[in-house]
Amino acid sequence: MADRRLILLIGAFSASVIVLFIIRYWLFSASLFFTPRLPLFRTPDSYVLGASGRRFSGEKIRTASSELLLGGKEANLPILGKDLSIENGCTCTHGRWAVVTTVNEPSPAVQRVHESDEWCLVVVGDAKTPLVSWKNIANSKTCTTVLDLGLQKRYFPRIAALIPENHFGRKNIGYLYALRQSAKMIWDFDDDNDGLPPLVDFTAPIAASKPRIVDPSGALNPYPYFGSTESRVWPRGLPLQRIHATNTKRVLYDVTEISISNVGVVQYLANHDPDVDAVFRLTRTGQFNWKATAETHRPWLLPAGRYAPFNAQASLWCSPATFRNMLLPITVHGRASDIWRSYIAERMFPRQMRVLYAPPVVVQTRNDHDNIKDMDAEHALYHQSEQLVNFLARNRFPSSLALTKALYERGYLGAGDIALRQAWDAAVDAMMMP
Repeated sequence: MADRRLILLIGAFSASVIVLFIIRYWLFSASLFFTPRLPLFRTPDSYVLGASGRRFSGEKIRTASSELLLGGKEANLPILGKDLSIENGCTCTHGRWAVVTTVNEPSPAVQRVHESDEWCLVVVGDAKTPLVSWKNIANSKTCTTVLDLGLQKRYFPRIAALIPENHFGRKNIGYLYALRQSAKMIWDFDDDNDGLPPLVDFTAPIAASKPRIVDPSGALNPYPYFGSTESRVWPRGLPLQRIHATNTKRVLYDVTEISISNVGVVQYLANHDPDVDAVFRLTRTGQFNWKATAETHRPWLLPAGRYAPFNAQASLWCSPATFRNMLLPITVHGRASDIWRSYIAERMFPRQMRVLYAPPVVVQTRNDHDNIKDMDAEHALYHQSEQLVNFLARNRFPSSLALTKALYERGYLGAGDIALRQAWDAAVDAMMMP
């Protein structure tokens, strides 16, 4: 009898173990399908479960701590180097400077600026720049300066240490060099944009076309005004949500006059390879010429309080009062850096300063690009630009540093841009810029 009870107990225990094992296995299996926390169904940015992805909110996600404001080890470096003389003897009395950064051999676009008597040129090198070729260029003319990494550290120690090598943001050092040489205007261009802006008559007002606003808010698209063979065209950095906005087609314009002293930036369009994003290039032919010319179209005037992207490929900064806003962010990709700068600048420009978009004066023959890689590099533009424009439009900021902190706290910029902004502002102040 005892043996029989023992056998029953052992059997019941074994059955319980089997049942528990089955229940546990079932729960585990179910969790694979219904619990998105498990890594099996997780990608770096989102879960595959659900009918849609996630939007960038632009809400505050962190705080700019006092430690960030103190800076890292770079904060111990001087803002300006001890020797900021022009070693090649260029005085550039006209005050017109052109700034470019490149990792390529000298291009026709840079050669054109180099050979012009109307412009002084500063070429900002990087770790991959073929400096021998560029030094030969500089040695052939006194008003062309090539800044290798060594000279960058010598002239602007702290900022040179803060900007990563092989980053588009090293162009910032070229701007500072031009400011140190008392630049009155700066031609901000790329080495694949061939052409020069016309010299501006500072005594005459500019007749411009000002769009009548239909939509009460949001970024504006200047491209349709200039005419193209494409049914829809938009600049790199325009929020994708605005492509079909009512302010991009059949807009009425008023002719207005603006003093050149109130023009902060003139964005010149480019023929052949206009500045468009990878979405456009992957879904359209990509290459075209604008119908507009200086004879047929007045410049397009961005209305006060509105936003439109402009680039660092062919833009003329017309007033020293706006040079403080030339800083390119370094914690975003170069494909987004100049666009973020444009929106930030439009928010922080002096109240009277405006942005013009003008018919093309350059022809862009793009350096080698992979559109899929460009689309990846432009990720922030597609996912964050609409939120950024709305945030800028709704808020006031006492300083560029305060704005940079706010953008860091909301995920638009990284901590490195806070340190860079502090160093940049200190450098501009030390050179007694407004």
